[in-house]
Amino acid sequence: MLVCEREAILPTLAVRKACVEDHDDLAPLMAAQAARLERSYGAFYLAELIEGADGLDTHVLVAEVAGKVVSTGIEPMLRHIDVKE
Repeated sequence: MLVCEREAILPTLAVRKACVEDHDDLAPLMAAQAARLERSYGAFYLAELIEGADGLDTHVLVAEVAGKVVSTGIEPMLRHIDVKE
């Protein structure tokens, strides 16, 4: 019988609200569309999205493994959600 603990394959993720300090970890996810997004929204579009400076009730969530942000995707939320700080 083969036994494999889940943590050996897929570590436990902690999901939290993004902060501006996460910018460098999230930027590579946007790299493919960076030129188009900068033309449309300005050079600081990602930082503004994280801060919620767009005037909308936005939340960007990030996942962490052992305290390090894992850049697998970005999901800006536009509706009201309960994000525990």
